[in-house]
Amino acid sequence: MYIDGLLVCSRVIEPAVSSEGNNQSLQIGRIGESYFLGKISEIKLWSRALEKG
Repeated sequence: MYIDGLLVCSRVIEPAVSSEGNNQSLQIGRIGESYFLGKISEIKLWSRALEKG
């Protein structure tokens, strides 16, 4: 995750998320029963990996 262009954390989640043939909702800020504490002001999703910066 980048904040203001700086890498602040990185994590690979397996299995990779796929929307193909999947009707489950995407959840951001939660994994299992653990929730993100704070505010998320903007979310963007891309279909490919982006370069740093």
